[in-house]
Amino acid sequence: MAPGAAGTISARTINLRSGVLDLTATQATTVRTPRAFIDTESSTLRVAVSQAGDTAVLVYQGSAAVRSAANHLTEQVGMGQQWAEAASIDRAELLHREALRLEREGQPRRALQVLEGLFAHQGAWGELSLYDAARIHLSLADRAAAADLLDQHQRRFPSGALSTEVNSLRERLGEPRK
Repeated sequence: MAPGAAGTISARTINLRSGVLDLTATQATTVRTPRAFIDTESSTLRVAVSQAGDTAVLVYQGSAAVRSAANHLTEQVGMGQQWAEAASIDRAELLHREALRLEREGQPRRALQVLEGLFAHQGAWGELSLYDAARIHLSLADRAAAADLLDQHQRRFPSGALSTEVNSLRERLGEPRK
């Protein structure tokens, strides 16, 4: 059980009332939250439950079947996908935080995979994900990918909130400000 998570574990079943659980399931496992049931096997995933009981699932490897207790609909969530049961858990924010965690833990390539899923967002998460992905590519010495992402950022967010930071990255690449 992750630090800060509140729940119990019994044979192949985890009851999570609140908090965040990082799980690597090597056998058939069910995670029960106040508002959802998550069935998985041979998978790595994160389950987050807010104090209000809202549930979000992010699958790193494998897949999970998520059933909402409210409408009893089951959705398959595959590798790199997420599911949120309530609007109060912002999926984009969950993914962005996860990408930054992966980067901090020395997994920049996995962080980039998560960030790529946010590129299509029109608002702040799209802008921030492009910037962070460019920054990570630059740290990996992949200058061409960093420059391409900064160009995409410029086209989509010409007066964006991160213009100063984007220009700083361009200078680190040896490119003129745009």
